[in-house]
Amino acid sequence: MVIFRYITLSDSRGLSNLVNSLVKEKANIGTTKHVTEKKQRKILKTFLKTMGEEGITIVADSGVYAGSCTLRRGKKIFSQTADLGVFLLKKYRKMGIGKRLMELAMGEAKRIWNVRIVKLEVFKNNGNAIKTYKRLGFKKYGEIQREALHWGKYKDVVYMHKRL
Repeated sequence: MVIFRYITLSDSRGLSNLVNSLVKEKANIGTTKHVTEKKQRKILKTFLKTMGEEGITIVADSGVYAGSCTLRRGKKIFSQTADLGVFLLKKYRKMGIGKRLMELAMGEAKRIWNVRIVKLEVFKNNGNAIKTYKRLGFKKYGEIQREALHWGKYKDVVYMHKRL
């Protein structure tokens, strides 16, 4: 059984394990570096101070930190927008958990901040993620070829958005 909840400081170990697992599999995420639990705890502590004002993170917990979805609110004149990021352990993919994480996080962003537009960026070669985003109503609004240097190779990045 998977429980969906807000992230807490006690999640620093699970989150560092998640990031390190994704780095090990060379997943399509924005980092290629392992993170220590101590460093993750420090990052999380800073994030939690502004959670609710600047960021929302929903966690999928099955006794193991299975994944999370974070929305970061835009600043000033962009406060009605939020940037989305989602991470999921390999064994929890294709089960609807990522989709549910995103639905919950976007619902909270709309309820708390009255967010009207959610944006994301995804590597073009991440077809499964792009299909999921499209099923959730995201539309492509741009693409930059060879934008990101990821694991020694340049990758194309697709930009998508959804109106809530």
